[in-house]
Amino acid sequence: MLHRVYPFILIATFIAFSCSSSKEEKKRGASCKTDEDCLSKWICEDQFCVKGKRDPKELEAKALEEQQKKAKEKEEALKRKQTTKPGEGRMTVKLCPFFRNTDVAVGTIYATHQDSKQKFMLAMHLETPKYVEQSEFTFYSLPLGKYDVHLDYGIEGGGRFDVTKMKCDPKNKGICKDETTRVIEVVLPENEKAVENRPCDWIAQ
Repeated sequence: MLHRVYPFILIATFIAFSCSSSKEEKKRGASCKTDEDCLSKWICEDQFCVKGKRDPKELEAKALEEQQKKAKEKEEALKRKQTTKPGEGRMTVKLCPFFRNTDVAVGTIYATHQDSKQKFMLAMHLETPKYVEQSEFTFYSLPLGKYDVHLDYGIEGGGRFDVTKMKCDPKNKGICKDETTRVIEVVLPENEKAVENRPCDWIAQ
């Protein structure tokens, strides 16, 4: 008799388990990575949206963790950017009195290797925070050798650029060609000379 009842018990257990699982599935929403991927009053747990809300202390700890993560990523990105490749050198130039970044300001430094004719550029408006004044700019990794360097400064509006080549500072004893082009040599970092009160390369007009 028992052997006849046993299969029915198994089937009933399976159906009950399936119904229970089905109910659990209904409690879950779409897949997610963060709470922002879920609807209002839902949170992300184990990569699925579920109904609920975060504890204020949990939210505060999570916000702090995210802030620290972004700060670390920014620091690592800056470190990579400022790394000089083996066998290359740096170049720092100075515009006086300064470049002031605004919503329309644009400024670009162009450096052309005299031998290879390889060209490099540095956008000052991307290096300088908005509404901040900055005078020194650095190419952190360039092939060694002498470069012809000039600086364009102006404004942008409607997709059009109105820029002017800045003139060399006559007080600077370095080489200046055609009143606007500096000749600057890039050397290995260990051969760089320490510079205090760096002279101006160009004067903003």
